[in-house]
Amino acid sequence: MCAIGLAVLVGLGSLLLPYADRWTPQVAEWLEQQLGQPVQIDSLSARWEGYGPHLNLSGMTVGSGAEKLRIDNAEVSIDTLAFLRPGAGLAHFRILVEEVVVTRDAAGGWGLMGLPATGSDRPIPDLDLLQGMGLRAQNLRLKDEGAGWALDLGELELDLRQTAAATRVSGYLAPIGEASQEADAGRVSFVVESASTGSRIYLDLEALKLARWQQGLPVAGVTAAQGELTGELWGSFAGGAVTDLQWRGSLEQLALRSALPTLTAPVLPSPGPVMRS
Repeated sequence: MCAIGLAVLVGLGSLLLPYADRWTPQVAEWLEQQLGQPVQIDSLSARWEGYGPHLNLSGMTVGSGAEKLRIDNAEVSIDTLAFLRPGAGLAHFRILVEEVVVTRDAAGGWGLMGLPATGSDRPIPDLDLLQGMGLRAQNLRLKDEGAGWALDLGELELDLRQTAAATRVSGYLAPIGEASQEADAGRVSFVVESASTGSRIYLDLEALKLARWQQGLPVAGVTAAQGELTGELWGSFAGGAVTDLQWRGSLEQLALRSALPTLTAPVLPSPGPVMRS
């Protein structure tokens, strides 16, 4: 009976999706309850994906006053089978952006671009406004303006959870195109927790194909032609210093390639006849 009921629910949901735009005010009200902030939505569309509806939201604002977030695109995934998995959430809200750029200028200062903007002059929105949200970027770019290099790492997805005691950011990083053409390139999962007493970080490197991840960026004039890196990293930080750092992993079939230009010996002119006295 449960399977029959689920099939009926899926069928009815699929039939109602073309009329999803009529429910924009109700979806905005529901998101207000989930995010704890005032929400406005300009337009809404929907499709059925997997075991639940997938809502595409355009022209959103979250919050009020000068600090409210302006979100061009976002999505809500609803899992109708969440009740079968203890602890699983029924819905997941994500902000969608094209690119997040972490920059380091010539003076050594750090910057962050690509996050939703606010009405104030602050380049990074208040974390309270991002509470309970996820973020998906098509690309994470690292850029060192002083050294003159930039590195495109790939797709970034993260979730933010904030309590009175700590802030927790978790997610993964995968090469561009991993979902289709580069499914075997591996990915990096991470968890970062920050509190008044210090911070902790955990990285899980899942069978990274180094040639795919390095993206041609030479390190000391060398790039990885092949190799697979798997491992876990735990770190603790307090007062700006590392208090604990542990690594467990393996590196297999590593092959390096010189990134320096090939040097060709100059062609010297013939000395001609030798004059003897």
